[in-house]
Amino acid sequence: QARIDAAAKAGGGVVELAAGTHVTDALVLKSGVTLRLAEGAVLRAKTTSAAYAPTEGHAFILTEHADNVAIEGPGVIDGAGDAFPDGSLEVYQQPRLVWFRDSRNVRVENVTLRNGRRWSCYFDRCDGVVARKVTIRSTRQRCCDGFDLECRHALVEDCDIETHDDAICFKNRSSDYTACDIEVRNCRVASNSNFIKVGTETLGTIRDIRVHHCDLHATTHSFYQTPKQPWCEEYALQPDPIGMAGITLQMNDGGILENVHVHDIEMADGVSVPITIRLSERKPRVMPGRSALRNVLIENVRGRAMIRPASSVMGTKSIRPAHIVFRNIDLDVEAGGWPSGPVPELEPGGELKGIWHSIFPSFGFYLRHADDVRFENVRIHPRNRDKRDLLKVVDCTDVDASGLTEY
Repeated sequence: QARIDAAAKAGGGVVELAAGTHVTDALVLKSGVTLRLAEGAVLRAKTTSAAYAPTEGHAFILTEHADNVAIEGPGVIDGAGDAFPDGSLEVYQQPRLVWFRDSRNVRVENVTLRNGRRWSCYFDRCDGVVARKVTIRSTRQRCCDGFDLECRHALVEDCDIETHDDAICFKNRSSDYTACDIEVRNCRVASNSNFIKVGTETLGTIRDIRVHHCDLHATTHSFYQTPKQPWCEEYALQPDPIGMAGITLQMNDGGILENVHVHDIEMADGVSVPITIRLSERKPRVMPGRSALRNVLIENVRGRAMIRPASSVMGTKSIRPAHIVFRNIDLDVEAGGWPSGPVPELEPGGELKGIWHSIFPSFGFYLRHADDVRFENVRIHPRNRDKRDLLKVVDCTDVDASGLTEY
């Protein structure tokens, strides 16, 4: 920390860690400073609560109100998450691994982030973000997201991400903030939760999002296996490494999501449900009158679903997703289900537990409370005979399913 402080005081510079393991208290990066980890260097967090005093317990490496800050490899930042038994702290007491907050022109490049105890790399209200050739490995603790993107003018590219929780996650936790102009491309993504996700925290506006040319895979380690977690059975998840939704857009807290383009995605294995789009009201955080989810294009997607629930687009009786296009999609889905009773309008607390069970009366897509949904060259292949319909539509307007076929 003294070296970082001295470089910042001198107007900026590089603080380099040589090969070897460096165990340290939490660190605060400052304007103009690049933290460089040489080949073979491991920066590892101490495992005492007191070690996090410099960042008030919220992060191992924190950057706040700073400009022109970078972390670069090829070394490793290790949060020592594997040294803490699961449940040793409440989830929201766990520190993030790397947190950039209210900063400009920040960069993370060619470095490995591993063993976090909460989110691996959080860009929080930052303007001008680059994350390039970053490797993330964090499957041992709950709430270990990969990248959390609550920022503007950001590029994430050529990264290799494997996490217990959401791998690439767009958020907005502030009703007075707009997260926008974010591109994610050419990434390998593996997750025990959601692979590409908007939400769940969505109090403000998120717009102009593009995710493309990414490959989705199963993780090499399942958090659910050691020990087996109760929500594994609750969500109908297999004990093998398997995630939830490949692409999921969840606007639950009253914000606005618009202008989203997801394309050229390969879902190789490990995905439970290919696509989930949900606009709902998660009390008491909802802000009536502002909620919207619109202008979404998902195209050039190939993949396989591991369990029976269908892909879906769902709103509520009062707020409805609109202008959704699915184009050039080819999905191989687990089938063998049967027609079910009515799908609950909204689970307690606005959560999405129901989407992981075989409750939808369709095996391809389920649409409810949505407007202007179009299918263009969308092909669904059920691996087993299924007594459900390919598509079920409930209380929707302007649905064009002429381009949706079973093969």
